Amino acid sequence: MNRAERRRQARQQRKSRTSPAPPSVREEAISFYNEGITHQKQGNLNLAESAFRRAISIKPDFSEAHNNLGNLLTIQNKWKEAEKSYRCGLQKFPNNTMLLSNIGNTLHHQGKAREAMEVLEEAIRLDPQYAHAYNNMGNVYMSLGKNDEAIKAYRLALSLLPDAPDIKNNLGAALCKQARHEEGVAILHETIKKYPRFFDAYLNLAEAAISLGEMDDAINILHEAVLLKPDNDEVYGKLAKGYLKKTEYLAARSAASKAIKINPKAADHYYWLGRTLHEMNLLDDAEAMLRKAVAMQPDNAEFHNSLGEILKKKKDIKLAAMTFERALELDPENVNTHINLARLIQHDNYDKIMQSMEGLLENKDVQGEERISLYTSLGKSFNDFCDYEMAYKYTSKGNDLRKCISPYDINGRKSDIREILDVFTNTRLNQYKDSGYPDCKPVFITGMPRSGKTVVENILALHPLITAGGESADFTHACNGTLKEETRATYPEGIRDADSELFKAVGIEYERRLKERFRKTTIITNTQPFNSDYIGMIRMCLPDAKVILCRRNARDNCLEMFRKSFTRGHLYSFDPDVLREYFLLQTDFMNQWLKRLPEFIHVVQFEEFIQNPKDEIRALLEFCDLPWNDACLDIASLPSPEQVVGVWRNYEEYLKPLFDKLDS
Repeated sequence: MNRAERRRQARQQRKSRTSPAPPSVREEAISFYNEGITHQKQGNLNLAESAFRRAISIKPDFSEAHNNLGNLLTIQNKWKEAEKSYRCGLQKFPNNTMLLSNIGNTLHHQGKAREAMEVLEEAIRLDPQYAHAYNNMGNVYMSLGKNDEAIKAYRLALSLLPDAPDIKNNLGAALCKQARHEEGVAILHETIKKYPRFFDAYLNLAEAAISLGEMDDAINILHEAVLLKPDNDEVYGKLAKGYLKKTEYLAARSAASKAIKINPKAADHYYWLGRTLHEMNLLDDAEAMLRKAVAMQPDNAEFHNSLGEILKKKKDIKLAAMTFERALELDPENVNTHINLARLIQHDNYDKIMQSMEGLLENKDVQGEERISLYTSLGKSFNDFCDYEMAYKYTSKGNDLRKCISPYDINGRKSDIREILDVFTNTRLNQYKDSGYPDCKPVFITGMPRSGKTVVENILALHPLITAGGESADFTHACNGTLKEETRATYPEGIRDADSELFKAVGIEYERRLKERFRKTTIITNTQPFNSDYIGMIRMCLPDAKVILCRRNARDNCLEMFRKSFTRGHLYSFDPDVLREYFLLQTDFMNQWLKRLPEFIHVVQFEEFIQNPKDEIRALLEFCDLPWNDACLDIASLPSPEQVVGVWRNYEEYLKPLFDKLDS
C-alpha cells in the first residue's frame, strides 16, 4: 500500500467516525410525526396531513400518528376517513380508550348512533374515568333526542374533567335545548369568560339567544365569533338564521351566500338561503336552493317540509302535498309537517292526518307553539267538512293557550296610535308633501289580516308592469335604519325633528332594498299589514307611491282572524274581546289616515271586489296609473262569494258576544 492509498484510507475512517448513522425507521417516522404536529398548530392542514401520512407509510403501526391523522380529518368533517385512521391505530392497541372514544364520535357523525353507543360503552367499561367518552356519549344522546340522558352524560364528564371547555359548552347547549335557558346560558357565559377564544361556545350562546327571540343579542354574539374565525362557514350560517328571524332578509341572504361560498358542501346553508329567498318572495330561486339541500341530504325531513311550503306558495298543491307526505315518511312525529299538510288539503272526513294530529296532542312533550298549531289546524280541518262545533272547540283551545303564553297589550297599541297621529298632523303632512324620493313608485296594500290583501295583490300581479312583493318589512327597516343612522332616534318620535333630506334618504334606501330583492324593473307591491302605521311616512318619503286599504265585513274579518292562528304578530286575534277592541281601534285609525290623506289612499271593499270584480279591478288600475290589461280579468282564481261572504253565520252561536259587540 503506497503513501497516497494510506492517506485516502485514513480520511475514510475519520469520515465514518464523524458522520451520523442513518436514522432508524422509528426515528424517521417520529420526525415526520413531529413535523405534522407543527404544521397542524400553524393551521397548515394539508401539510400536516401529508406529514402524518408519511409517518404512517414508514411505520404502519404508529398509533399516535393514526390518532392525530384521524383528529385532523374530523376537523375537516371527513368522518369515514377519520374512522378508518382511528381503527388502524386500534390494531396495535385494541384497548386504547381514546381511540375507541374517537371512533364512537366518527360513527355518531355518520348517523350510526347504535354502533357509536356500543363503541363508547366499551371505552367506558375499559376506563370508567375517561371523561371524553361520556362527552361523546352525550352527543349521541342529543342526536337521538334523549336530552335528559345527554345532560346526565355531560355532567358525569364534567365531574371527571371540571374545566374542559368542550364539555361545558355541550352541557350548556343541551340545557338550552331543553328550554332550561337560565342555567344553560350561565354555563356558556362562564365558558366564554374563562376561554374567550372557545369558538363553539359563541355559536351555542347565539343559538340560545335566537330560541329566546333575542335576535340582536344573537347577531352581536355571532359577529364576535366572526372575529375569532372569519372564514368559518357555520357562523355565517347562524347569522343567516338570526337575520331571517329578525326579518332582515337582505342581510340573511348575504350571510347564507357567504356560508355557501366558504363551504359549498354544507346542505344547511342552502336550506337557510332557500328559506330567506322564500320570505323575499323569490320563489323560483328559493325552490332551487331547497332542491339542492334535499339532493345533498335526501333523508332530511325538514328540508322536504320547507320545500313543500315553497311549492304551496307557488300554487303547486299536488306536488306540495307529495313533498309534505315524503317529509312525514322520514319523520312521522314532525308536528310542523302535519300542520302544513292539514292546512294544505281539503278534508272531506275525519281522515288519517287528523287522527295523527290528535295522537300528537296526547304527547305531553308537545307544548307551546306546536300544541297551539295542532289545535288550530284541527279546527281548520273540521271546518273543511262543516263540523263547526268541533272546529270551534279546537280553535278555541289553541287560542286560549296562546292567550296564556302571549297576552296582548291593547293599551300599548292605543298609545302607539296616539303617538303616530300626534306626529303626522295635517300641518306636517302638508309641509312635506313635495319632499321625499319620487322616482320609486311602489304599491302598498294594507289593511287588517284576512281582509283581502293577498287577493288584491294576486290580481294586480297579473298586470305585466306589477310584481308581487308579498309581506315585506323593507319599508319599516328602511325607515328605522335611516332614522337610527341619521338621528339616533326611533319611529315615530324621531320624525318631529326630521327634514326633507331624511325623507328622501328613506325613499332611496327603500328603492335600494327593492332592487336587491327583485331583478325586474316593474312596480313592486308590499302587503305587510303593519305598514298601516307608516302611511304618513310613506307619503312623505315616497310621494308617488300608492296605498290601497283593504276592508272586509267586520264579522267575517274577525272570524277569519280568530281562526287563523298567526305564527307571529297579531296576538290580539286570539281573545274575542281583545280582537273586537283592536278591530274597532284599527278601523278608527285608518279613518284618520283617510281624512288626512284622502287622495293618497284607495279603499277596496272585499265583498264588492269579489261580487263585482271587473269594475273594481278597473278602478284599482286607474288609481295605480296603470293601463288596462285583459290579463287582470283572469278572475278564476278569485274565491266565490259563497266561500268568503257571510261565513260568520257558521259560528254565530259560538261567537255571538263578539259579533254583537262589533255591531254595537
